[in-house]
Amino acid sequence: MVDLWQKCPSCQEMILIRELERNLKVCPKCIYHFPIPAKTRIELTVDPNSFTEYDMNLEPLDPLGFKDTKRYSERLKEAQEKTGLKEAFIYGKGSIGG
Repeated sequence: MVDLWQKCPSCQEMILIRELERNLKVCPKCIYHFPIPAKTRIELTVDPNSFTEYDMNLEPLDPLGFKDTKRYSERLKEAQEKTGLKEAFIYGKGSIGG
C-alpha cells in the first residue's frame, strides 16, 4: 500500500505527500523543511541534465583505526547502506538558469 499522507515532525499536521512534494518538501503549515537526499536537492537546484559529478568513486578511509562505542569502519558501512552513497557529500558542476 502506498502512503498518501506524511506527518510533520514539527507541527504534527498530516500533509498530503503530493502537496509536500509540490512544496519542495516544506510543510505548508509551519514551514518545516523535511530532509531531502543530496541527489534530489541537486536535481531541484540545477538545470536538467547539466550536473556533472566529480570524484564519484571517492571513499572515506579510517587511517587511525578510530573506535568509540563502535568502530568507525562499522559506522561508515552503516551510513553507506542507509544512504546508498559512498561519501557524505556530492560535488560537481552544473548550470542554474542557463
